[in-house]
Amino acid sequence: MSTKSLLWHYTIGQNYRLILADKAIKPSAAYTAFKKWPVVWFSRNQVWEAEATKGMESADGTWQQLTQAELGEVGGGLYRIGVAPETAPHDWDHFVRMSGIVREIALGLRRVAKAKGANHKDWFASFDPVDQVNWSAVEVWENHRWINVALSQANQMGRSFDVGWGS
Repeated sequence: MSTKSLLWHYTIGQNYRLILADKAIKPSAAYTAFKKWPVVWFSRNQVWEAEATKGMESADGTWQQLTQAELGEVGGGLYRIGVAPETAPHDWDHFVRMSGIVREIALGLRRVAKAKGANHKDWFASFDPVDQVNWSAVEVWENHRWINVALSQANQMGRSFDVGWGS
């Protein structure tokens, strides 16, 4: 399957290591205003999902929105896990109907996403864990492009080795 047809779960290196240890992307309600329906989020955006760019509290207690590059620096790199579309079958509208999310919260999330440059029509969800066996690709952001994790790590080490997901 071509990587251009995949849906992507974008994450940071710290979370990627936890995902690898679990051998699954587990549903989460982190960074959401709705705790009732944890999900695994994916995007059909082939470059970066702007909504995946989080912020952090600075030393003086103020909130700072990070850029993609800053997120990679503080998060231990940027990673993405690609899956076939049927692995995350629920688009945004279906998620809204299934989750029972309050209309005002859903509209607010869409507004915030739009302000960040994201498009809710690119979002897809799975309410179930996405096991490693369903991963079609795992890539890391290096030198302003996505490359296969196995190739990246092999190049850095000067040899091939197991990256933990069956490449």
